[in-house]
Amino acid sequence: MKTQYLLIVSVLFLALFSCQKDVMKEINEGKWNKERNITEIKFENQIGLATISRSGETATVSFKYNMDATGSKKIKMTSLVPSWGASANVKTGDILDFDNADNRTKIIVTSAEGSQLEWTVNMIPFVEPIKGEWKVALMMVYGGADGGAYGGDAWVNLSSQNTLFLGNPPSCELDNIYTFEQTGFTESGNSYGNIVNNPGADGKYAEYKWKNGVDNAERVYRLIPQTGGKWEHDAVTDEYIIKDVNGNLIIKTTFRRDVPFEYKPNNKKGYTFTNNTLVFNVKTLGLFVGSWNWLYNSYDAMIANPWSYCVSLKR
Repeated sequence: MKTQYLLIVSVLFLALFSCQKDVMKEINEGKWNKERNITEIKFENQIGLATISRSGETATVSFKYNMDATGSKKIKMTSLVPSWGASANVKTGDILDFDNADNRTKIIVTSAEGSQLEWTVNMIPFVEPIKGEWKVALMMVYGGADGGAYGGDAWVNLSSQNTLFLGNPPSCELDNIYTFEQTGFTESGNSYGNIVNNPGADGKYAEYKWKNGVDNAERVYRLIPQTGGKWEHDAVTDEYIIKDVNGNLIIKTTFRRDVPFEYKPNNKKGYTFTNNTLVFNVKTLGLFVGSWNWLYNSYDAMIANPWSYCVSLKR
């Protein structure tokens, strides 16, 4: 009986030891690992960081690509890091082909355990919309102390108000050429560059001196400096940051490309623009902000209480 007992114990011990050995082997070989994620991916001429998203068996990667760099949709992958122990059907350095209507390709990630997950990779082509030369086509200002509450607001074509200004009138700007040079991208994906303000054939810049000889509204309307400056396009908000040549902030603006569009700065009176337009919020720049002394006239809208300044541009 004692011999049988010892035999049973020995068999159980060997069985237990064998199970422990098999478990450790499985752990060491990573066979338990079913992870099939992409943890990092990057492409040549990529703008900003890629967006990696997974919900169950649906897995996507999206990245913005600088089409100006090569013009090609066959793009080199400069980094690919799958989950620990997993592998992919492509590797760092491979060229992925996005030359199709959807700008997409697929990557298959296989876990250490052997299960697979198909990742959809979306390339978002990007061409900086403001880059290049633009001629000033129209200069409109919306203003009025009451903001339209009592009908005291108005849209004024600034470039047609020559008799109200001294020196070089606003119309001198209508042949100006703005050149937005693109020089690079920030790590967060913002494009940026330099601004050149060419005075055009007449060689003149507007002076914005009101006819009373006292008030000068350059701080309201000289938002693109004569000496040029710098710009940066916020990839998240779509705002353009305008700076002087030394990098000091002047103002932020939106560049409306959805033409034609009606713009109502205060949800009151609207104006329809037919060209791409820089829209500046100048409500805090008026010479007499909040003053009601000049209600219902052009001085109120343009000098005392301007709200929005819009410069239309065309190629």
